[in-house]
Amino acid sequence: MFVVFISQVLSSAVRKVMSVSKLDERHTLPELMNELKSIHSVCLKGPKKTIYSKPSKVQREIFTAFNIDENLCIILRDFRNLIFAC
Repeated sequence: MFVVFISQVLSSAVRKVMSVSKLDERHTLPELMNELKSIHSVCLKGPKKTIYSKPSKVQREIFTAFNIDENLCIILRDFRNLIFAC
């Protein structure tokens, strides 16, 4: 039950940011989460050799709305996994 509560709190916070930034006029929450799914990473041998795909226009809009640096894609992917786990 606690995990469901936390997911509802996070979902509410995401929807609020979407509303303030007017993302909800063009996209639904599932559409935004699906857009973030397409962020891919490639791990090469050696330390810190992870390469991420170039963000799309919609992904950049999401990053801007949430004040997230484009280089923090891995945090977004973890956040998306947390939302969909519930």
